[in-house]
Amino acid sequence: MESQDVTQEEQQVDQVQTIIEQVDLNQQEEEQKVSELQQYNNTKPQSYLLMFNVQKQKNFGTLIRSAAAFNVNQVFVIDSQPTKKRISCFGSQGTASKTNFQYFTGLKDVKQYCNERNISICGIEIMPEAQPIHSHPFKGNTLFMLGNEGSGLNKNQIAICDHFVYIPQYTDKTASLNVAISGSIIFQHFAQWAGYQEQKIVGYKFEEGDKESIKKGMLIATVGNAATNDPVKKREQRQQKKNEELDEHLEEGLILE
Repeated sequence: MESQDVTQEEQQVDQVQTIIEQVDLNQQEEEQKVSELQQYNNTKPQSYLLMFNVQKQKNFGTLIRSAAAFNVNQVFVIDSQPTKKRISCFGSQGTASKTNFQYFTGLKDVKQYCNERNISICGIEIMPEAQPIHSHPFKGNTLFMLGNEGSGLNKNQIAICDHFVYIPQYTDKTASLNVAISGSIIFQHFAQWAGYQEQKIVGYKFEEGDKESIKKGMLIATVGNAATNDPVKKREQRQQKKNEELDEHLEEGLILE
């Protein structure tokens, strides 16, 4: 029985290896498609995110992940000593390494930078002059600024904004949304308004752009999730587990010489 299982696993390994070779032949073409997608989206209005006064680490990381998903061009960070700053990216799921961060010493520097590059600053806040997000009141390239989890935008943040948006709610069960959820909704609306081309879907997820992720996605699309499992490695893991259990029994004196 064991030998039959080994034979089946070896056959599966051969099948997966054949598929991998086929994937390698198509991978260069797929990478070119990813590049063309980004080039196209770069011709559209761009969005930016200013991370300032957001306190919770998980919110910071989740915002970075959403910014990556919705094609936010850069994440601005205010820090007087950027070389010593340690950005907490908890919750970013690896997207922080793919994010373009830019550092500023203060809000005035951000305002000057945006004015020089014709980037509109949009504050995300529930206030009388704010417009509902579904009306898409954008003005070309836009920097989005979120407030603190508890107090929202402070007066200095409000002072540099050109306009404001808010997300309508439809019950009286909560006063506001989580800051990371709010940012995610805003980014998606801007991407829709800007006319970004949607990323390719592979299997049940969107395809990632790095080489290993592309290969994995193509394998899953070809033969399903089982293609990413290594039968040989699994057999080695089973044997290792047996050996560990045997060692435990020997230590407990359950097996005698």
